[in-house]
Amino acid sequence: MAYRKHAYVLVFDGFDDHGVSAMLESVRNVAGYRVIAFGLTEAAVTAASGLRVLAEGSPDVIDLARAGLFVLPAGALWEQPQRNASRDLVTAAVTDLLQSFDEAAVPLAAIGSGVTALARVGLLDGVNHTAASARYLETHVPGFSSSGFYVPAAALSDQNIVTARPDAARDLAEEVTALLLHARFSPEQETTHAACAF
Repeated sequence: MAYRKHAYVLVFDGFDDHGVSAMLESVRNVAGYRVIAFGLTEAAVTAASGLRVLAEGSPDVIDLARAGLFVLPAGALWEQPQRNASRDLVTAAVTDLLQSFDEAAVPLAAIGSGVTALARVGLLDGVNHTAASARYLETHVPGFSSSGFYVPAAALSDQNIVTARPDAARDLAEEVTALLLHARFSPEQETTHAACAF
């Protein structure tokens, strides 16, 4: 199968594989992207389901020229205390990655607690978004100032960023696939809430 672009998904111990599995299947089979799992190290990780995952490599495997999507799954990692050394280390690495993808105009997708990573980097500033709740982001991202852009939707896309509530795996799949298909057939990016058929 000839893949158009690459969809990169960050995997780490405890990542919620259920939250992104339907979306990744659609990204691969409907949008025609190659799905590549990578970690911050090359060590195997254990998903929330207990599934053992060996990533294709560290961030070195990322080819920005072929990148078509970056996915941040949910996981307890994002909800650890602000001063937790492990979370801070991951946050620093993810910040660099997110900034690189954003500068390259690569669509970003996050579900549940993964949305906090976008908020911490400032990528939700002025962007319509959703999450578990507006209060959730304010609690887990001290200083977050874009609560006025929170939308109580299951999932939505705005300015190349797709966010979803923790229980909205199917809605995330629909929003991401619609965004990628729109990018495939139109030169312009726009907010979309269209559902796709599976």
